[in-house]
Amino acid sequence: MCETALPLRTREMTYGDAERAIGRLAAALYGAIGACDRYVGLWGENSAEWLVAFWAILRSGNRPYPMNPQSSDAETAKAFQSLDIRAVLCVTKDAPQAFGDGVEVLDASVLLSRGASLPKLPCELPFGEYVALGKEKLCVWRGADLAYRILDAERAVKENPMLIGDPKTGVKHLAILPFYHIFGLGAVYLQFAFFGATFVFPAGDAPDVLLYTARRCEITHLFAAPQFWHTVEKAALRAFSSREGNESRAFEKRIASSLSLQKRFPRFGTARVRKGMREIRMKLLPDSVRFCVSVGGSLKPSALCLLNALGYPLADAYGTAECGLVSVELSRRADVRVSGSLGKPVPSLECRIGEDGTLLVQGDSLADCLMPSGTIAETGGCVDTGDLMRMDVDGRCYFFARSTDTITLGNGGTLSPDELAFSFSLRGALNHTVLSGGAGEAPMLVVEIPKSLSYEAWDLLEREIDARNAALPGVMQVKKVWYTHDPLLSPTDFSIRRDRLLREIDAGRVRLFDRASAMEADEAERADVRARIRALFSEILGIPEEEIAGDAHFMMDLGGSSLDYYALIGELDRTFDVKLPYESENFAYSLDDFERIIKELMKAHV
Repeated sequence: MCETALPLRTREMTYGDAERAIGRLAAALYGAIGACDRYVGLWGENSAEWLVAFWAILRSGNRPYPMNPQSSDAETAKAFQSLDIRAVLCVTKDAPQAFGDGVEVLDASVLLSRGASLPKLPCELPFGEYVALGKEKLCVWRGADLAYRILDAERAVKENPMLIGDPKTGVKHLAILPFYHIFGLGAVYLQFAFFGATFVFPAGDAPDVLLYTARRCEITHLFAAPQFWHTVEKAALRAFSSREGNESRAFEKRIASSLSLQKRFPRFGTARVRKGMREIRMKLLPDSVRFCVSVGGSLKPSALCLLNALGYPLADAYGTAECGLVSVELSRRADVRVSGSLGKPVPSLECRIGEDGTLLVQGDSLADCLMPSGTIAETGGCVDTGDLMRMDVDGRCYFFARSTDTITLGNGGTLSPDELAFSFSLRGALNHTVLSGGAGEAPMLVVEIPKSLSYEAWDLLEREIDARNAALPGVMQVKKVWYTHDPLLSPTDFSIRRDRLLREIDAGRVRLFDRASAMEADEAERADVRARIRALFSEILGIPEEEIAGDAHFMMDLGGSSLDYYALIGELDRTFDVKLPYESENFAYSLDDFERIIKELMKAHV
């Protein structure tokens, strides 16, 4: 059932092992809190232990609430109040010691260790056929809702047999999407566990760790958020540019030829492409990969095109918190996958476009929303997603933008902020997005940069922004560029949510600045650092500050002793919260030297 990638080995768990562990943990949990048919918090990240705990909560006669470990204390407290949670089952050692008054914290490993002393479960338990998911908005999924999710796979498998992989190798899923989210729980775990899939848990979430684990464990299926695929795209472009004599036109020609071949011969063409692109693929995902999906946000068309051209069958998908996975492109033809199609709605859901252009979803597998009071607000059989979409004659969905995110141009037209943001591929930036400047106003580009970004790298970044902006039509060009050191992407979201970002900006939690103000602030900080270093020189040496020149040697020119020197080092470490190097080749002796080194250490947070 599971493979956990450890540094020196891989730990395995079979479905039989899991069944026995679930029985023991369920009995221990029943002995601890009883079968009260109440919600029990489940704390932890994707792991074999998490899956055992999820089913054990249900088997003990209770209801699981998979918790997002990245949620704020306020979000957690609100959820606990709405669900009336009295107990939390933890599967990791780093869980908080307390979750509020009246909440019992239970360690899953301790419960499992009770062994033969476990109480016997009664034959009949009041099984809570409910699962609650979410943070800001709590969604309640009944057992029947999730059962429909599993049954949706019947049509999907008929349309694309690679969904369940090669009969010889089966399915190995790299479990990146968190199981405490409906995309991870419904689209990955529940559907693929039904086919007896193996779930691979990586040792970390860094891109290089994920790619290494994918190769090491020979995964076949990979569902991930757009940020992961954008990272793979960058790695592919680096791999191609590192080869001698390559030009962009030659690369584009190979991409077009690959997609054309896969369009005419879906199966043979893909196999041929994998062989022809092997020198690049060796640095990316393994040859064992057979089915990939991007879900949870807008995917760059260039990433979708490039990865399919490299022989990775990457499809785009769409879903929401209340609806789960709504649609996924299942075509075996690469040209259909790269067209921007999100596929047809799953069988348990029906979709139509409302009068205002937003997608309306109805069907058997919708969740209900839980109100803060704890009462369930029925959806009424239909959910307005708020996403502007179009559907073609075949029923395929195509995303445009969130209705609240669209940019109204000066000529009266509308623009998708994602489409405009994808026009800027910025080296040196950690993230970026485009925000509306208001009705008829020019859009704004917001760029997240590291604090350690040098002036030279910042200059290159600004020149790249100017070049890409100049290539856009006049009405689409951004007129203002803002920078920030604060993260644009919340750790609890798959993609940048502009509504949340605007609230964070208004509250001052995401601070924006332009280049000019940053330069002024940095110059002021530099002057302050220099003044504080000069004051320490004066205090330790007992000479006036005005007599301390910038290039004066601490010992040769200013008369300091070795004891004075090490006293200065200690004071500088404490004053600026840094650790100055003591190696002889890195010794600094002048005011200018200390200022330069301290500024570098402060930027690097050392």
